[in-house]
Amino acid sequence: MLADLKRSVGEDLLQEMRAAGLRLEGTLHKRISERVAEEAARADLDGFSPEQPPKPELTLPMADPLEAAQAPDSRRLWNAFRSPKHFFEKDGRTALRSELEKELFEAADRALAETKELWSAKVEEAFGASLLAAADGAVAELAAFAEGIEQALGEPGEERMWAEIQQKWAVLRSAK
Repeated sequence: MLADLKRSVGEDLLQEMRAAGLRLEGTLHKRISERVAEEAARADLDGFSPEQPPKPELTLPMADPLEAAQAPDSRRLWNAFRSPKHFFEKDGRTALRSELEKELFEAADRALAETKELWSAKVEEAFGASLLAAADGAVAELAAFAEGIEQALGEPGEERMWAEIQQKWAVLRSAK
């Protein structure tokens, strides 16, 4: 009974953790994409639109939250049994299950609090690394864009446009 309850609750919690991990990964990608788009819009470069950054790699630890749950005291279990009639025909079985569930959920709460701290650190680390990679990609795209404009501006009569681009580039460099 206890093993089945532990397995069932553990599987449900792990499934929810996997789903939460996927949602975190999607949110992380969304925030990085928004940040890159905001910075590109703030740069105000006509004709330049950075590509969507790649989806970040987010590796989150997935440990069974009930792995550290201790087995209940056998004397307490025996006392809850009292008599077969009480246990099977009255509320003895339900009361014991409720008590064991409470203990398992308390153990799960402790394990999930530790997991939350680990995940927070991993997400923060992944956000920084992914944002840096996205910024490097945007810089490379911007350099290619600038090179294309420079080639186009090499034609006579484009000096005014060249001055505008130099001014915008100075603003971008000072924003760092």
